[in-house]
Order: sequence, then structure tokens, then C-alpha cells
Amino acid sequence: RTEAVESVEIRARVEGYLKGIHFTDGSLVEKDQLLFTIEPDAFITRRDEAAAMLATGRSELERTKFDYERIKQAIQSGSVSQQDLTRAEAAYNTAAASVSAYEAMLHRATLDLSYTEIRSPIRGRIGRRYVDIGNLVGAGDRTVLTTVVRTSPIYVSFYMSEHLLSGDLPAKMRGGKEVEPLQFQVGLPNEEKMTNSGILNFVDNTVDPKTGTVYVRGELPNDDETLLPGMFVRVQVPTQVRKNAVLIPEMAIMTDHG
Repeated sequence: RTEAVESVEIRARVEGYLKGIHFTDGSLVEKDQLLFTIEPDAFITRRDEAAAMLATGRSELERTKFDYERIKQAIQSGSVSQQDLTRAEAAYNTAAASVSAYEAMLHRATLDLSYTEIRSPIRGRIGRRYVDIGNLVGAGDRTVLTTVVRTSPIYVSFYMSEHLLSGDLPAKMRGGKEVEPLQFQVGLPNEEKMTNSGILNFVDNTVDPKTGTVYVRGELPNDDETLLPGMFVRVQVPTQVRKNAVLIPEMAIMTDHG
């Protein structure tokens, strides 16, 4: 079977009404391309409120800092008590803590606002949209809006009998700096020839004791994107090379049951 190198479910990360859809179902989308827009008005209001609270908090911090510094100097002359200094210091620390909280609120509000624009995290082929404009998204289990899969390159996975895993074949299938990677060919069930070729790059570390097979995966360039994830394909892997061997067409061999 073919598998996508990358597959991403596009979900709404904040709750709101879907305002816009900016792609065509089944089209190729680029990384960071705008896909959906959620109504941003409520999130803009929250961001502005957080910014106003931060500005107020910073003003209060400046005032308490001035009072604290003034009382700290005055205590040396004995014109104020130690209790006044303690109160001024507590007020300053409280104002500083409030500013930190307001900064966190503003950061969260800004982040939520950015989530109203949903962009593709990868370059790939996008599926159909599952939600139409006007629907409430992001509530509960974070609505899946669509999926994006990377189809170039593409993986091909299959199972190989354990008795074929001998000699240097496993090392070639895993690849590496010192070992030339092993190539394989792929064809569709309705094709006579193997029309695609790639490189095997992964062999699982265990053998299935029930079937005596091991999971193997290869990678195809798939530049024309004719192969889609989930397709059934035929695979041909050259496990051994016999030099100076004579190859005879199967039709030339006669069989006698007598």
C-alpha cells in the first residue's frame, strides 16, 4: 500500500463561526497558505481589552515604583516608618505581578486571534472541506475541517518473507553512508510494466511470528503525483543478482505431466 509521507488533520483551535474558505477541494496547497478564516471580531476585542489592562497595569507599576523609591530614601532621614516602606514595597510587588499577568493575557489573546486564520502546515494535496461557511467550529473536540497529505514523495509499504533477509540485503534496505541503497520498482495492478522506481529506506526491527514476515517501507519521488495514499500497488525488489546467468522466457519452458 502507498502511504503519505506527511498527513495532517486541519482543526479549528479556537471556537467561532466559520467566515471564509480559501481553497478548492482537491487542489495543491502551499505551506502557510490560508485555508479557513474564523470570525475575528470577538478575538480582536479580547486582545484590545488585554492591551488596555496591560497599559493600566504598567502605569500603576510606575506609580508604585516611584512611591517605593521615594519612601526608601525618606526612611534614611527617619521621616517615614518601616511599616510605610513595607507597604510601599508590597504595593510595588503586587503591581509588578499584575503586569506579568496582563502580559500573559495579551499574549494569549494575540495567539487566539492568530488562530482565526487557519493555514496549511505543509505543502500537499488538500481533501474536501467537512464544514461550510456559517457553522460553529472549534467547540468540544476541535472540529476537523479538512486534511492535507504530502504526496510527493510518497511511501510504499509491504511485508517481506523473513527468509529473504539474509546477507547484506537488510543493510541495503536500511541505506546508510557506507552502503548503496537498494532500489525497487512499483507498478499499478492494471499495468504490465513497473513504471515507478524508488529506494527502500526502512526495515522493521521485528518479525511477525504469526506470518514470518517483516514490515518494509520504501520511498518514491512521485513527481507527477499519479500515486495517492492508500493505493494498492505491485512491488518488485531485486533480492539477489546472478552474474553471467542466462534468462529464458517462461513461454519457452515446456511442462509434461506424464
